[in-house]
Amino acid sequence: MKIRRATAADNQALILLSELTAMEGKFVLHVERRPNFFSLLNERGTFIVFVAEVSNSIVGSIASSNQKATIAGKSREYHYISDLKVHPNHRNSSIAYRLTKTMYRHLISVKAEILISTSIAGNKNIHPFFNGRLGIPKFTHLAELTGYQLLPYYTRLPKKLNAVESTMNSNLAELSTFYNSCKSAYALAPITEPRDLKNKTNLVIRRNNHIVAALSYCDHSALKQNVIRQIPTYLDYLLKTFNAITLLVPNLQIPQTGKPLRLLYISRIAAKPGHIDKIKN
Repeated sequence: MKIRRATAADNQALILLSELTAMEGKFVLHVERRPNFFSLLNERGTFIVFVAEVSNSIVGSIASSNQKATIAGKSREYHYISDLKVHPNHRNSSIAYRLTKTMYRHLISVKAEILISTSIAGNKNIHPFFNGRLGIPKFTHLAELTGYQLLPYYTRLPKKLNAVESTMNSNLAELSTFYNSCKSAYALAPITEPRDLKNKTNLVIRRNNHIVAALSYCDHSALKQNVIRQIPTYLDYLLKTFNAITLLVPNLQIPQTGKPLRLLYISRIAAKPGHIDKIKN
């Protein structure tokens, strides 16, 4: 087996590896990456990917993306670790640890100071890596994050929303400055640059020509596809009940197992003090 840096020529092999591996916890979630495995990483920032090869076939991967954030009030660079994947036929090998060790040595060589990674709840296979092993330092548990999904349906917008300004690629410098001005209240907050808002729908509310609330969202389906393969039994029954209800509620879309989730991601959301209700509405 050999470990090397990935190249663009590895795209199809990495897409296949993504489809063969899943995040297994309370849910079994496949994050597929058609048509370009590297597009999502490029969206995050400068990145590097290492792959493991056995008999000229890619059987493992790990990635790191450089990003900037305000951490404890200071602007810092951190490295987001992702895409630790091992082919099902090699799960009981040392491939995952060798990939992790290779990435760790690379990050040490570039003088990385802060590493951040996440895992789905109940994914016990990743815990040994977070707990430290074979020379890999232990990660510090920061928080448990809850992801919320709003189920949309068609409705007539209230008149009070007419004051919302919607833009795509204009005034991005002004909007990024606004988001950065609102981050001081958080221990960890992303630093927003104009490139982070490009090709996103940006909803803005102004008062006296100044932004007081904003929300930016995008469709990542061209970069990745989230497919839930298995869910707890009680949720399976619940989804089937909701699917029956959709016959009575026009345009209500309910997630289904085995099919890509149709998602819009809120990438940034902020409001000046006293204007939080404008975001809620």
